[in-house]
Amino acid sequence: MSKIDEQVKTLEPKKKTAPALSEKRKRAMVEYIASMFFVAFVLVLVSLFVQNRSLKQATTENINTSLTLEGRLENMQTENRELREKLAALLFDDAVEANNAGNAETFAAVMEELAPYSDSLSNENREAYEQLCQLLPAEPGK
Repeated sequence: MSKIDEQVKTLEPKKKTAPALSEKRKRAMVEYIASMFFVAFVLVLVSLFVQNRSLKQATTENINTSLTLEGRLENMQTENRELREKLAALLFDDAVEANNAGNAETFAAVMEELAPYSDSLSNENREAYEQLCQLLPAEPGK
């Protein structure tokens, strides 16, 4: 062998062979790995139950919030309907006053403002509103 080959061999790390594991050590390693898998499985199960419980709680809270909001919405719709009826009654009274005073411009303006709320008038006022509509001058171009 050449001198270079000898130097390379001396520089190469000597391969260490791992000693063979005894049966006792193999069994201990398998038991350790199995116990780690078991612990991981138990932790996954616990986290699943915790998450399931929190989801049920959140769902219950969302249902309660939804019911509360639904009740508030119904109250607001009732209040809106009542306010529309009051506004329609006030505008109707203004239209009648303007008509009785003979003020055609004010009468026409109030009737135009009352038109979107006419469905909120009481039955008596609705009939009178229809009669008042007939008193409006015909608009040119229509």
